[in-house]
Amino acid sequence: MNLPYRPRLAAVLLAQMSLVSAFAGTTWDGGAAPDTNINTGLNWNDDIVPDLTGPSTLTFGTANGTATINTPVELVRATISNSFTLAAGDGTLTFRGTNSGSSAYGIQATSTAANVVIEEPVLVKAVATAAPLGNIFLVYNNRTTSNTTTLRINGGIALAPGSTVTSYALRYGTNTSNSANTSDTRIAGPITGLSTLSNSSAGGPWAGDLMIAGDQAGLSTTDITMSSSGYQAPTTTARLVLGETKDDDQTWRNVTLNNIMNIAVGGNITIGALSTSSNATVATKITGIGADLASAGTLTIAS
Repeated sequence: MNLPYRPRLAAVLLAQMSLVSAFAGTTWDGGAAPDTNINTGLNWNDDIVPDLTGPSTLTFGTANGTATINTPVELVRATISNSFTLAAGDGTLTFRGTNSGSSAYGIQATSTAANVVIEEPVLVKAVATAAPLGNIFLVYNNRTTSNTTTLRINGGIALAPGSTVTSYALRYGTNTSNSANTSDTRIAGPITGLSTLSNSSAGGPWAGDLMIAGDQAGLSTTDITMSSSGYQAPTTTARLVLGETKDDDQTWRNVTLNNIMNIAVGGNITIGALSTSSNATVATKITGIGADLASAGTLTIAS
């Protein structure tokens, strides 16, 4: 006799679930401290867990806060506006790829983000272009008042399960209009599945360091292309830093710099070809990880 009411009950439950999702918080406030789990409701504004597989756009702004990735998380974008850590846990941290280098996807450390650390390995769900989705992973460091390392991705970056293409492209820079990011970014841990590393087309110029640290055995078919045409160009103080110590072994396919930035060699680096996007002399663009070649590692250019 109750059978006719079951569809009605199901509809009520679905409506309740939709309301919970609609009013879920998307800004971390750390209200459950010392519990730092990302799926604890009290850690979010409105005390309701956001849809962590929605995917969502989440903001982390609690000073010196920590969110532990203890469950699978899939995001469109993480905006981090303070000193904050995304700690490694039992879950996974996936970002959806986009088809545009100027869209609101990926990781964004804002101008007030003084020390952002991402310990959980980053996964990129890359798909064939179906706007706004695609295979581009965006990393923005918008800090303009510091020349220290303010964004650290320590767990590496890899292609996510469920991707429909075999690689992703990483675009780095700032999306703050007319402001150069003078702070530095360090990416460490294994980087795999990367086809191209390039500068972003959004916002202002890039003026700090982008360091790729550690041994990188999976980049021998990866190109680096820093363009001055159609993109926000790196400035004269911008540096691509390959290797953090002389023990870091890395192999890249081809590296192209814009006409004014430098490449700093910190490790044992092998490149298929090194060139610039203009007539700048390549030799004048190579420095050590410090201010001169005395601090350099070893650079081998195949051609």
